[in-house]
Amino acid sequence: MNTVNFARFIDIYAEQLKIVHQERPAEYPWLASELPFVVQRMADAFRNGSYNHDGLAIKRTCKAVGIKHTRQAINAYLEGNSK
Repeated sequence: MNTVNFARFIDIYAEQLKIVHQERPAEYPWLASELPFVVQRMADAFRNGSYNHDGLAIKRTCKAVGIKHTRQAINAYLEGNSK
C-alpha cells in the first residue's frame, strides 16, 4: 500500500462522503456524526480489498484523483502503480 496515495484517497473520500451525505440523505442513512466511523470502516475495507466501489463518494473520489472508477484502477492507485 502506498501510504501517500492511500492517505490522499481517504482524505478526498471523507470530503466527498460528507458532501454526498448532505446531498442525498436518503441514500446515506447514517448520522452525520458517524462520518469518522464510516470513513474508518471504509479505510479498513480499502486496506483489505473488501470495499464496495459503487457509491457516489467513491466515484467522485476517483475523478478527483484522476483514475477510472474501477476496482483495478483503485487498487493500482492505492498501491502506487498509477498517477
